[in-house]
Amino acid sequence: MFNSLKYLLILLIIIPFPSQSNSLFQKIDIKLNKNIILNDEKNIEKKLINILDFNSNYVVNFWATWCIPCKKELPDLKKMKIDNKDLKVIIISIDKKSIKDQLNFLKKNKVNELTAYFDQKHDFF
Repeated sequence: MFNSLKYLLILLIIIPFPSQSNSLFQKIDIKLNKNIILNDEKNIEKKLINILDFNSNYVVNFWATWCIPCKKELPDLKKMKIDNKDLKVIIISIDKKSIKDQLNFLKKNKVNELTAYFDQKHDFF
């Protein structure tokens, strides 16, 4: 748990500072030695996802219904997914509301096509 939070904190410190590179995305290698149990939005059943199995480029965004900045960035995440077909955009909710309420929030904000997971066990935060 501590290692995961440490890597997340490092990312949150590094990401706001743009690099000198002209590329929009840069590859960041993060090794998490932990499997994360999340609930999948499509069938609301528990799924085991191994972060190390991902073979594509991903943007992972943590969000909550009460988070105003999170709500403001959802349309940008949707646009990022539309503009970059090979990019996988995953949003992970750290909210304590019910999954149904969270799905309604995504639908209301017109981003229900993003791949969403719900950290019901609060493994991240």
